[in-house]
Amino acid sequence: MHVLDSMQGMHYMMKVGKIKKDLQTIDMFSSFVSCIIHDFEHPGYSNAFVIRTKHPLAIRYSDYSVLENHHLAASFTLMYDPAKKCNIMENMPLELQKDARRSMINAVLNTDMSKHFTLLTELKTKLGTNFPSQSIEDRNLIVSCSLRIANQFKVVRERSLFFKWMEHMFDEFYK
Repeated sequence: MHVLDSMQGMHYMMKVGKIKKDLQTIDMFSSFVSCIIHDFEHPGYSNAFVIRTKHPLAIRYSDYSVLENHHLAASFTLMYDPAKKCNIMENMPLELQKDARRSMINAVLNTDMSKHFTLLTELKTKLGTNFPSQSIEDRNLIVSCSLRIANQFKVVRERSLFFKWMEHMFDEFYK
């Protein structure tokens, strides 16, 4: 459910918010794939809890963006497993694969709440300049900020719809 909510939020921002005018096709691809993978295999706990309890994931990722690193590692492990045949990037040129992967990693790592103010400061600083440019850094910032917004998109929905989404998401995350 959460993935669908995030995907719909990203689609809305691309179409109605018109952020796609500042992105290249590979960035839009990365945005949607990031929506799909950003909470893959989420255990239902926060980073703070996982670190405080010395969960095996916290040990593996040295207390650094533990869940986000796990979402990425688990997603790319699945994607690159030849037996699973899930590599949706295998027919892309290698440079595009690298750009897409870099963008997805950046965006998913930036969903860590501890990075909120750093990301916000970067965006505010850029807004005072010639932003957005067509630089990979500016495009990655747009993808990261868009994923952060899409991740919380349920809060802008009409009240009764919001409560329905939240009920489904609680079922999903806290089974």
